[in-house]
Amino acid sequence: MVDHRIDILELQQNLSKLFSRRKKTDYYLDLIKILKSIELDEIRKNPFQPNDEEMKVFISSKHTSFHVVIALYLILNNRNKIPEILEYQRRKFEYNNLVKKASFSKYFSTNVLETLKLTGRALRIKELDQIILRFNEYLLKPPTENFKMIFFDFKEKWPIVIKELKLYIDEDDHPFIKQFFESNSLVERIRFKMSAKILADLFLRLKKHGVVDNKISKTSIAEWLHGRVMVFQRNENYFIIPSKVHLINVLLNRKKAIQSKRILINLYP
Repeated sequence: MVDHRIDILELQQNLSKLFSRRKKTDYYLDLIKILKSIELDEIRKNPFQPNDEEMKVFISSKHTSFHVVIALYLILNNRNKIPEILEYQRRKFEYNNLVKKASFSKYFSTNVLETLKLTGRALRIKELDQIILRFNEYLLKPPTENFKMIFFDFKEKWPIVIKELKLYIDEDDHPFIKQFFESNSLVERIRFKMSAKILADLFLRLKKHGVVDNKISKTSIAEWLHGRVMVFQRNENYFIIPSKVHLINVLLNRKKAIQSKRILINLYP
């Protein structure tokens, strides 16, 4: 994973660049002062050595303004990198004493999220809603539920299935695809970029083509999906946990998916 340690000097430069052609508000000036103060604090604690090739200043996770810096860092980075940045910080968070009794999600969804909203609005960041959406999607993604194994026998089609499914699964979740089909335990819910109806239709066809063990009921497949996936809510533009009843209705053929939107139709018609 990319090292997303927060370089204070780079952060100052990016913030200045953002306001190079914008009116510099009092809030902006306050943030610059905070970053400069952190920079000087960290340099005093960790002086540069004469042979340092890269004189970079990284904020300590124990610093009292850590949440402010992370909020700024999330704002100034591409919003698509937010899950990757947060994942790095989550792992890092486990090894520091910043908030010994607080969970990562609680700390970040209170201190950091509130700072993110305040800072973003004060700086008039245009993409703030999208940034917060990506932030919440990562932090609030519910844990998966574990069920008995469902065995999938794709035979020689497995490489093609993986290749095609990647087109319909959130890029961040690609590393979990194999585990999704081959393990009863799963840390991350898989996010499918499709409706619950289309996803259920796919698994109905897998059942009909003998890919899924015949002993597994359609209701069991629906419950299994409900506990392990998220689907795209097009009207709201974010991922949700699909309704168990909705999945069951499709798998039991009570609701049919639109023919033109069926996926893997070339493999499992």
